[in-house]
Amino acid sequence: MPENTDGNALLGGVVLSISLLYDPETALSTMEAQGAEELAQFEEIFNAMPTMLCGLTLHGAALAEDAE
Repeated sequence: MPENTDGNALLGGVVLSISLLYDPETALSTMEAQGAEELAQFEEIFNAMPTMLCGLTLHGAALAEDAE
């Protein structure tokens, strides 16, 4: 996906959420290195996962319709 797009932001959020679940120590240290030092940001990202997945699904459906 092109940089600085809504789809890119959604995909990045979903990948981050999954990586937080899979390897929380590495993911939290990566977040800290990027400036996200508070656990509240982890909770915000994790709680937004269903919304992000719905957004990606809608974006994918729109792309599929455009491709037809």
